Amino acid sequence: MTVKDKLSLLFTGLSATILLAFASLVYFSAARDRETEFYKRLKKEAITKAHLFFNAKVNSKTLQTIYLNNREILNEVEAAIYDTNFNLLYHDAEHIDVVKENRRMMNEILEKNEIRFYQKDWQVVGLKYPFEGTNYLIVAAAYDQYGFNKLESLGKTILIMFLCAIAFIYLAGRFFSRRALAPVLEMDNKARNISATNLHLRIDAHGRDELAGLADTFNQMLERLEQSFESQKNFVSNISHELRTPLAAMITELQLSENKERSIQEYKSVIVNVLNDAQKLAKLSNSLLDFAKANYDPSGITFKDLRLDEILLDAQHDLMKSNAGFNVSISYENAGEEEAVLQGNAYLLKTAFI
Repeated sequence: MTVKDKLSLLFTGLSATILLAFASLVYFSAARDRETEFYKRLKKEAITKAHLFFNAKVNSKTLQTIYLNNREILNEVEAAIYDTNFNLLYHDAEHIDVVKENRRMMNEILEKNEIRFYQKDWQVVGLKYPFEGTNYLIVAAAYDQYGFNKLESLGKTILIMFLCAIAFIYLAGRFFSRRALAPVLEMDNKARNISATNLHLRIDAHGRDELAGLADTFNQMLERLEQSFESQKNFVSNISHELRTPLAAMITELQLSENKERSIQEYKSVIVNVLNDAQKLAKLSNSLLDFAKANYDPSGITFKDLRLDEILLDAQHDLMKSNAGFNVSISYENAGEEEAVLQGNAYLLKTAFI
């Protein structure tokens, strides 16, 4: 999975979590408000029914007729009226009786003055109703068909809007992640064109953000690699140059001794000369190793006490020996014994002087 896809999915997931939390809050707030409002309506309906029964002296049969007629077209509130001894004074429809009142419920109403609870999907409210110095108990129940339909419609609307928002957020996330990662793709294309033959190329760094910092770091790495490659080329060139002289001397000595018959003493002299050149090669190989360390690992260079004047004389001798037309003179000014001694690497110093 690409970074672009990961960022898009991460952004979509985070946004979906926030939207889901917000949608849930809206839905449950609406459900709580519906419940509260319907309990208030039940209480009003119960008090209205009590007024009709006690104050208006509407007879029970008329009230029941009104309830049954309304029940066919509306979610009418079913009400029941009891005295404190649990004697039923009025009931809209005893044959239906959704609530199934009992003495424990009546005692709880007397104790708390008002109770609210659910009877399956029906909401029920019980309250104490005083009339002419006597307390009565009223129980009202109804199913909020209209409220539940509105709540269901709200849930469907929230679900559809949530899915549409997630799809939009995902597409927007892909668009913005593509825009955000465009500099990275540009850096990637530029980096693909960089090889050992064109290490001088660099990645363009725009702005001062993290990507610009990454480009600067990559360019610094390329700078170090370029220097390392240049050092390697110089090292190979130095090896070829340094090894050429002793090898040429050895080959010349051996060829001369092969082409002409010589005495034992002369052969010994040739052997001594070749041996000296071989020893120089061995010493040179160790020095070249230090030279390689100087290019790649400066901490591995061997240092010891040296006399600077001796290194200068060796450099003068080697230079004039390999270049017959050169004339090199050395002069010392205000230099004592202490100034002539230092810590260093003989081969690297002599190479620098040459």
